[in-house]
Amino acid sequence: MGMFFSSTQIYTPIISLPSQFTNLFCQKMKKEGYTICNSDESEISYILRFADGCKWVTVTSDAYEQGNQFAQTDTGRIAKMLHTVCINTTVIDSDCATLDLYDKSGKRADSLIIGRADDYFGDDIPQPSEELWKPFLSSGTTWEQFSDIQNEDNTFVEDSLKELAPMIGMDDQNILFSADEAAEDEQTVFLFFKKDTTQNKKKASFNAAIKHYFAEALKPLGFREVKNKSPYFIRIVNDEFIHVIAIIKDGFSGTFGVLGGIATIYRKELDFSEDLKSEVGHWLMHTGFYYRRALPSDYSRVQEIAMSRCPIPDMEHPDEVQACFKKALENAMTWLMPELDKVSDADSAIRFLFFFAPECLTIFDETDPYYDFHYYNESCLFLKAKDVNAVLNAYADKIKVSHEFCKIHFKQEPNCTAEDIVNPIREKLQPFLVSDRSRSNAERNTTHNLQILKKIAE
Repeated sequence: MGMFFSSTQIYTPIISLPSQFTNLFCQKMKKEGYTICNSDESEISYILRFADGCKWVTVTSDAYEQGNQFAQTDTGRIAKMLHTVCINTTVIDSDCATLDLYDKSGKRADSLIIGRADDYFGDDIPQPSEELWKPFLSSGTTWEQFSDIQNEDNTFVEDSLKELAPMIGMDDQNILFSADEAAEDEQTVFLFFKKDTTQNKKKASFNAAIKHYFAEALKPLGFREVKNKSPYFIRIVNDEFIHVIAIIKDGFSGTFGVLGGIATIYRKELDFSEDLKSEVGHWLMHTGFYYRRALPSDYSRVQEIAMSRCPIPDMEHPDEVQACFKKALENAMTWLMPELDKVSDADSAIRFLFFFAPECLTIFDETDPYYDFHYYNESCLFLKAKDVNAVLNAYADKIKVSHEFCKIHFKQEPNCTAEDIVNPIREKLQPFLVSDRSRSNAERNTTHNLQILKKIAE
């Protein structure tokens, strides 16, 4: 009577020592959230089988014997994990076997059926792809020889597998290797893994806390999450203005902060892929900054810092996590959100940027080497404003109040007047508003960014 088993062959074109491959396998498993343990603790185990000079390493598991579906799924996972080709061999009857080839992405790319396949597949027996299998053929083996093996009429399919193995560089014994036969020796390695609850727990819990406290609070307000390595939440207003809230995590200092700002379709380019650390202080500001710019009479520098740098709590204590994230959200809703709510047209967007991110409104001379340089430059907004003078007058008034605030709380005397700041802007605005280049840039920016915004909104 024939054998019944399932195993996986891992393609390793650069032949390495068993110890090297084993270490690589364990490292990759660790990145997947598994750590080495003893057999009593294990949640999943593997047996690696090596052969001298062979470009394939066999891996099997006791779990594979419980059903082919898990073996197939796991083969795809291993292929993706190691970024190589894997072949899952399953003997489905004494005279029939399937070899499923998984590519580097973990997808099943092709199948080879050998033996009496008509009993299982009828007349629809899939033929192997020469393009996918031929690169593995051993020197001296032709495609015809490889193809013929599919139709051999052996009593037991393992005889066909033993004949097939050398044709694609496998070991003729290892292709038949199963967990039942495994015994630890120089060519066989037993590995036991359990879920690593220490390394990923904080990261997973931190992201879960963001979703729980921020996503749930912001969604009813019209915000949606933008997929990025850093959490962004955006709200699109009138298809022109984007309110942005982002969470920045500083793993080195063990803190996180809530950032806020606006973007518009008139900036050089909408881009939410940048590292948040490079955005802070340009167009995204900490909650503490909004608190200070609100010019509260009871301003406290300690409060400002506390709003900007929230210590990441011990994720194993739910009460601490809840208190920390609720406080960060409460501060953002108190000081940041009201300012975002005010932005709905060009004039209000300019007022916002003048007071919170004036760098974004820099008007460069056309001869300036930095003209049109920063992707977050929003100076084209001036072309859309209904009353630029009114906006500039409001900015001047705000500067005066801010100067008084700094005198009281920082003992700082202003080194310039509000007019010293606003008048140069007025002067630069005159040629800017009538410049053909400015209008051309505004059209280009709008057309380009509307396409980006459309993709973000999908």
